[in-house]
Amino acid sequence: MFIIKFFLYFSISFFILAIPIGGNPIFYSLEEAARPITGKLFAFMKESSNEGIKKGTAVTKKFFSNTIPPKKDIVKIKESGTKKPLGKYTEEEKEFLEKILKKAQ
Repeated sequence: MFIIKFFLYFSISFFILAIPIGGNPIFYSLEEAARPITGKLFAFMKESSNEGIKKGTAVTKKFFSNTIPPKKDIVKIKESGTKKPLGKYTEEEKEFLEKILKKAQ
């Protein structure tokens, strides 16, 4: 039903706007009268959309600039990880830790 009403209203408005007055259809007369207002409206819409795009771009750049780590974490000391000195342990503890480390490698 909606499609039928839409087609009917569209057809009626199309035929009304196509009636020639003074050699030109009514649509051209309305368009000439509305041109200054529509020009300002379209310029405002273009400016607003450009501002929105710029703001969106800035927010997106700010959001994604924090997601990438600035540098890779690298250990530069050769005695890092499992090869650290054992410290003050008894001989039994040292042997036990060495066995665990050998199994882990």
